[in-house]
Amino acid sequence: MGMSAIRPKPDLLDSDYREALAAYVAYGGEALLARGYELGRKALADGRSIPELVGVHSRALRTLASDDRAP
Repeated sequence: MGMSAIRPKPDLLDSDYREALAAYVAYGGEALLARGYELGRKALADGRSIPELVGVHSRALRTLASDDRAP
């Protein structure tokens, strides 16, 4: 089984993480925070690197910041 078979698509991780971060920013709470931790742990277990996860987080922050500035 090749590496691509066990790694989630980057865009799926990006969108799942962005949704989790947006929910946490909007509502707070341990359950929503735990969702972000869960996504990160799964990504690491699936072979993602820390720099890749930093990129996912950075893209999510940029998207949320630009959404917040939209009228």
